[in-house]
Amino acid sequence: MKLYNDEGFEGLMPKYAGGRPGFLSDKQLKELDELIMSESNLSMKDVHNIIKNHFKVDYSMKQVGVITKKLGYTYTKVYPKFSKNVRGC
Repeated sequence: MKLYNDEGFEGLMPKYAGGRPGFLSDKQLKELDELIMSESNLSMKDVHNIIKNHFKVDYSMKQVGVITKKLGYTYTKVYPKFSKNVRGC
């Protein structure tokens, strides 16, 4: 109530500082994007290893997902396609 009395409706709005800065700079994220584009069929673990080996940063797999989503990539799981070999029964 004090914030509303002091600042009005704007006083009720949350004021976030933006959180902790990431370990990779914008330049490094652009470089990572280029590295991902230069390879084909990368898994999340592959991207994790690229970040760990190239940039010396060990993110969790969850954070790797956040970073790749930020870069505009989507991660889909590959499901095996079952087939049956029929050899003259």
